[in-house]
Amino acid sequence: MSSGKITQVTTVPEPQMIESDEHFESGKVLLGDKNYKEAMKMFTKSLTANKLNFDALFYRAVTLLDSGQPQKAIIDLNELIEVCPDYRKTIYIVLSIAHRRVNDYIAALRTLSKALQRHPRYIEAYIARGQIYIYQKKWEKALGDFRAVIGTQPHNGLGFLGQGDSLKGMGNFNGALVSYAQAIEVDSKTVSQGLMKRGLLYLTMKNSELALQDFTKLTEIAEE
Repeated sequence: MSSGKITQVTTVPEPQMIESDEHFESGKVLLGDKNYKEAMKMFTKSLTANKLNFDALFYRAVTLLDSGQPQKAIIDLNELIEVCPDYRKTIYIVLSIAHRRVNDYIAALRTLSKALQRHPRYIEAYIARGQIYIYQKKWEKALGDFRAVIGTQPHNGLGFLGQGDSLKGMGNFNGALVSYAQAIEVDSKTVSQGLMKRGLLYLTMKNSELALQDFTKLTEIAEE
């Protein structure tokens, strides 16, 4: 269930704001419990009491997305972006995910590009867009996005993983190996992914000994 169109900013009486906030807080608890149906009701009640409660609109969209209703989530998120484009930049990531859930990758890319126009240093948007480009095998575009990540955050392992995947797709296996090694070295959160990707690439390159070393390290990490 999506919200009605928000057409103008009006003053909301304090009792309605309090009621809206109470429903909103109840909805967050229900969402945390994965009680999506009841959470949806609470967020809608919150919006009924105060249509300017943008948090309720955002959380309802998240609830719709989590409960397998991405198309309805898209409606709420587009509405929120229209009336409050600077609400929070994560809205663009959530909207891009919703578009991907309905296999509309063009809209997902458009959403992330819009996010980067408004927030040029939004690392998560570069990563998300780069991952879509990799899925589409648009290696050079993906490489550009992941290099932008590394240029801004030189210790971001996801940037190096994405750069490695892009180079691998372009046939530059040695460059990909270097990138995966950097992901392993600079970011503890991407050590396992880096080892897995490098090990698989070693297998592709017929270097089973080095592949085995990476897979052995993976096993040791899993047993820690």
